[in-house]
Formats: sequence, C-alpha cells, structure tokens
Amino acid sequence: MDYKKHIETKNQFRKWMKQEEVKKDSTVYSYSLAIYEIIDHQYEIQHYYDDLYDIENITLSDLQKLSDDYDTKGKYKKIGAINNGTIRAAIKAYVRFYKNYSYIVKKGEDYKKEFVWNEDEKSKHKITMEQVKKCYEFAKKVEKGILDKNGAGRIIHDDYGMDEGSARMYIDNYLRLRTGTIFGVTMKKDDLRYFVSQLYTDFGKDGLNKALNSLRLFLVKKKHTPTKKVYDEFINILDQNKGAF
Repeated sequence: MDYKKHIETKNQFRKWMKQEEVKKDSTVYSYSLAIYEIIDHQYEIQHYYDDLYDIENITLSDLQKLSDDYDTKGKYKKIGAINNGTIRAAIKAYVRFYKNYSYIVKKGEDYKKEFVWNEDEKSKHKITMEQVKKCYEFAKKVEKGILDKNGAGRIIHDDYGMDEGSARMYIDNYLRLRTGTIFGVTMKKDDLRYFVSQLYTDFGKDGLNKALNSLRLFLVKKKHTPTKKVYDEFINILDQNKGAF
C-alpha cells in the first residue's frame, strides 16, 4: 500500500473517533495503534502483510470476522483482552468507521487533513531524516533481539517524536529488507534509499541482494514509482561493480 494513503486512512480514523464518537485523545491514540497490533498478530499467523489501513482493499465481512475473532468468545480473545480490551474495542471501532467510510469520503478534505491533538504536536507526524536514521538504528537492535518491535517503536516516539505506528512500520520494512521477504508499506524515496544504502554498507553484496529481492517481490505485486527508482538505482550499482565482488 502507498504510505501516503495509509497515513491518510489512519488520520481519517482518528478524526472520525474524535469528532463522531467524541472519544478522548488518549483513546483515539491507543485505538489507532491497536490496529497495528492486529496487523502484526495476523502477520504472525498467516505470514502475509495484510494492511487494515488499506481500506479500499478490505471488505466489511473481513473486518467483521476479525472483530469476532478478537471478541470475548473469539479464537483470539486473549489477544483482544490485552490492555483491558483495547484491541477488542479498537477493531470494533474500526468496523464502525468502515461502515461510515462513504460518509467520510463525502466530507472530503476535512477528513483528509492530518489529525493532531494540538498544534505543538503537529511536527511530530512529519518524518525527518533523523527519525529515519533512528528507525534503522533501532531496527538493528530488534533484529539482534535486544528490543522488540513495539518497545523500539515506543522509544522512537518518546525520544525522537516520530509517530509510533510509523516507526514500527519502518522497523518492519528493515526486517523484510534484511531477509529478502516481500516489502511491506511503501516509504518515501529518500527514506528507502537511506535504508538500502546502509544495508549495502553494513552487509555488503549479500545484504544488498536481499534488499533488492524484497523490493522486487513488492514491485511484482504493485506499481510504485519511488520504490522502482530506488530499486533501479541499486541494481545499476550492482551491475557496475560486478567485477569487484
């Protein structure tokens, strides 16, 4: 899924909860993050990244089934009960949001604007290169087992001001690039270029080949020009340096 669209849907969900369901800011924040918990849990089960914020490619029946699975009598009820039932409540809220999505689309630009809790926090939702570098740094710690992905995401949010969900997505992308498995959510071109360049620096030709395979698998499924440009750039680097390896 396109990262910009992913963030747009998440912001729509947050604004809808705030404006239509009059939820507290803390609830809005925790529910929007709980959707990532479900995404991660589903990936552990099916080994495929199913982005629930890709709202145009999911169905109400799919979401309702997930809601039932995480409910008090569902097969994932223990997961749903985490943090006093936050995950269970979050997916129920997301089902209600989905049912109202056509109304939200009609509301137009108002729901597409970035959701912020106050003006001072607005800058926290714009990803800087410093934050990208911290994601790479902490992703290596996750890979080594020093931290888990959730803990790393919280640290990047608390210490460096990056949206926690975005930080976790970037860490997840690092892990996919490292193993050569299909790339997850798209990144800005400069951010992706930094990741791939650092992987080449840190892990040599083998690291670069795995990263490129991850991007190739993604590009087979989805056309995305920024990702393709980075892929082509580093394929050319490999071709130019064949004799050096």
